[in-house]
Amino acid sequence: MATAVELRPTPKRRLSKTELDKLKIRYQELERRVDAAIKEGKIFKVVGGWNVPQIKYHLAKRGYIEVIDNPFRNSTTKISDMALLEKSEDCNIYEQALLSKMLGIRRPKFVWTEQPHFYVPYNFATMMNKTHVEDMEFWVKDGLCKAVQKINRRAKKHCDALNCPRSYNLSVKEQIEEFKNDFRLTVATNLILYLNACSDILVHFAKNDDNDAEIDDDTPRIDHGVLDYAFKIVLEHVEALTETTRSNDVYDENPYLNETDEFFDLSEAYRHICIEKRGKFVIYDEETARIDDYILGIMSVAETIGRYWPWRHHDGLKNIWLVKPTSSGEGQGIKLFNDPAKIMEHVEARPVEKFIVQKYIERPLLIYNTKFDLRQYLLVSIDSENFYAWSHPVCSVKLASQEFNLDNFDESIHLTNASIQQKYWHQNSNENLPNHHM
Repeated sequence: MATAVELRPTPKRRLSKTELDKLKIRYQELERRVDAAIKEGKIFKVVGGWNVPQIKYHLAKRGYIEVIDNPFRNSTTKISDMALLEKSEDCNIYEQALLSKMLGIRRPKFVWTEQPHFYVPYNFATMMNKTHVEDMEFWVKDGLCKAVQKINRRAKKHCDALNCPRSYNLSVKEQIEEFKNDFRLTVATNLILYLNACSDILVHFAKNDDNDAEIDDDTPRIDHGVLDYAFKIVLEHVEALTETTRSNDVYDENPYLNETDEFFDLSEAYRHICIEKRGKFVIYDEETARIDDYILGIMSVAETIGRYWPWRHHDGLKNIWLVKPTSSGEGQGIKLFNDPAKIMEHVEARPVEKFIVQKYIERPLLIYNTKFDLRQYLLVSIDSENFYAWSHPVCSVKLASQEFNLDNFDESIHLTNASIQQKYWHQNSNENLPNHHM
């Protein structure tokens, strides 16, 4: 039953009998709503710093009544019950405050929170807006990285590792090294895949820069040993994947720690060949190296890359990575980089924040050459035996305001969050998209 509240006319104004009768009918209606909410278990509570007015509104429309989290900080609790009743309208703050008073001290059945430490004191709730699994805080970005690692440790040795898109926690030393190794591997695979896809790969080779008249002064000359180093990186990673005796829990020191010069040469070759499209690998001594052998090597290693990392097709060739704050949302603080040194500078300049780095999908599916994402909501339920998930039949499509372009890292092109794109509503986008697409 609803808890009775004190309804006395406010001393500043006298109510007519008609007005009192209307308020009485209004109060009886609220009593029925409270009784129905108690009977159906439709009691909710918002815990933490978020106000989430839209969540409260739509729950109220569905018959839910809120237990006010901290009445001492809520200004509506200082208003008299009669004044609340007079000011109450459908789903406004005064109606919510009066309904909460009428509800009395009751445990909520549904708790909405953004902080994981509230799970313990509210573990009696039937529903929460986030699913809590011990040591798998996948509602924050670094928690997702941790969840993926835990899944991989428990997976069978012969199963493919789960890490797509590839993500690393930059607050963990081991994962920083894993990211740097992955970046190095991506440079090597990009170079090999680009050369393998060339219709005329011979344009990137020369026998000797002293005798080849086709090499002009502006063409970068690249030692063929760079390709040997690229092959080495790829094949060492393949060997690590196929080594069944290795324990997933053992962290290996960076195998490329003393290869700074080699990686610099590889990065320069990658920049000249893949980005600038103007470098040549020079074979200085045909007795020790032949162009045909390197072309066969490129074809063989490219086939190996496709077999072990088929998703690299979506990586593109610019080696772009996203850096994201772990606890922020709505696209805030996300930056794009293609240089690991700049990534670490960005992170180290913000010691209070935590970040993850994630490989950017450079070849996404586009709508009229515009990036988009789908927002699909799920209701998840977990009991002692089963995991249930229900999806809503309707999803939303969010599009960027500018056409996709990898030469420009502006957020209006790459971040489809509504909170980001609403800043660019006045800019011209593809004429085929609807005006309300943002």
